[in-house]
Formats: sequence, C-alpha cells, structure tokens
Amino acid sequence: MTASTPLVGQLKPDLAADIPLLTDVLEVDTQRLPVLTEIPVLGEVLSAIDRQALETEVRENVLRSLQSRVDAVLDMRLQETMTEILAHYAQVLQADLKTLVRATLQDVIARAVSQELSRVLAQKSAENK
Repeated sequence: MTASTPLVGQLKPDLAADIPLLTDVLEVDTQRLPVLTEIPVLGEVLSAIDRQALETEVRENVLRSLQSRVDAVLDMRLQETMTEILAHYAQVLQADLKTLVRATLQDVIARAVSQELSRVLAQKSAENK
C-alpha cells in the first residue's frame, strides 16, 4: 500500500475497489433516472383552488403576523402624543392656577387690610369719644 491509497483501501483493500474517486468517470444507467415532467402553470393550480378563500387566508395570516407590531407602534405613538398633550395642558393649568392664586391672595389681603383699618378706625373713634 502506498500513501496515495485511501485509508479504507489500506484497512480493507476489497472495499477500496468499490469506492469511486473524484478522478473516476462513472457510467450511470439513464433508464433508471426519474423523468421530469412539466411544472403546472400557477393559473391552472389556482383555478382548482378557490382564489377568494386563498386571498382571505393570506390576508388573515399577514394581519395576524403584523397585528402585534402594529399595536406596539400605535401604543408608542399614542403615548408620545398623550405625553405632549398632557405636558401642554399641565403648563396651561399651572399658569391659570398661578393667576387664580394671585387674584385670591390679593383679594384676601385687601379684605384683611380693610378689616384691620375698620378695627383701627373704630378703636380710634372709641378713644376720641
């Protein structure tokens, strides 16, 4: 045995004769090969199937596969929009409340000053009598 002999041939010489090498030319019996037939035209196949049912099934499959992604995108967009709207109205509400608190505080102070002046004047008037 030489170094160019395959390992199988070195171990079992009777098997080596049955294993073809890449350089061997094989003769194949073409009678045993399967015969290729024509592929049916898609229109013929689809005519046997109800096209409307197929279209409905495909549409439902696509919608089902996209529904979760569409829901996630819609939720994200809704959250972004609501955040912007709520932030805007929070600023408007804050400004309105500041104005209302200032007006109320000014009214309370004006009443307190008026009451205090009335009390002081009444006290002065009582002292002068």
